Amino acid sequence: MRTSNLFVCAGALAGVAACGGGSAKPATIPGDGTVYPVPALPGEVTCWHGTGGVEFVTGQEQGQIDMYVRRGYDAGAGTVTEDALSVVKGAASRSWQTLAIDGGALTVAGKYKGGTFSGTGSAEGAAPAWSRWVVDTTLDVGPQVHSEYTAQGAGLEAVSVVADGNGNAMMRFTVQLAAMDLASCDAAYSHVEPL
Repeated sequence: MRTSNLFVCAGALAGVAACGGGSAKPATIPGDGTVYPVPALPGEVTCWHGTGGVEFVTGQEQGQIDMYVRRGYDAGAGTVTEDALSVVKGAASRSWQTLAIDGGALTVAGKYKGGTFSGTGSAEGAAPAWSRWVVDTTLDVGPQVHSEYTAQGAGLEAVSVVADGNGNAMMRFTVQLAAMDLASCDAAYSHVEPL
């Protein structure tokens, strides 16, 4: 994310992004070629794309994650809205979240296919160009996600740990995200049904 709250959990991957133009389906995006409208994000929009690894805490690798994050920053409303798209083992999932900004404190409210999540966090630096931010969320079905994001030039490093409802770590993923042009970002998003 995303930031944002980019996360992996039982049945959901979450993240960020909003873009414009293009309709060629990237090879990593599953689907039948259907083109969907890409929901608008408020304010100034940024997009990132990257890959990383997903593994269980036992050390067993789950595979590679291909992640897109669209982020809209609305300075007037004091919010960051993120639309995250993740692909693991040929399955795409999407999440949508809003981060309300109060100084360095964040309040998160989001949704994914089949449910919702909420939480809190903190950010360092001026929005939306945070140098680092940390978000802790809980899904409505119990799993908890701890995510840490660090700016790296125009890109991001996202590290998330998914825990069960008792706080026992189950899965971890690390993704290196680079800035992506909005037209290419929109093309990827247009092939996955919006929430």
